[in-house]
Amino acid sequence: MKIKLTAEQFSELIHGGVGYEIDGFKVEEDGDWVSEGKYEHKVSIIKKDGKYFSIGDSRSGDYYTEYYYTSEEDEVFEIDEVEKKEIVSYKWVNVK
Repeated sequence: MKIKLTAEQFSELIHGGVGYEIDGFKVEEDGDWVSEGKYEHKVSIIKKDGKYFSIGDSRSGDYYTEYYYTSEEDEVFEIDEVEKKEIVSYKWVNVK
């Protein structure tokens, strides 16, 4: 399932923090900005009508001047429904 967000809704949700609500949407998980050199990105999970959706943004710039967000370029955002799944992974460790 896909839903659409306006630029205003998207901006409010991506910057709102856990618990922030607007127009029936609520931020459930607020991701951290992850640096990849010149760019940073962030993914957050929002909820509406019992369904969960993933929203993400990226930015360039820096703390001392200002950031430029890629989301500022769009007017409407189409986002996908997501679900939380348990993932089992294996790791090699030293034997004692």
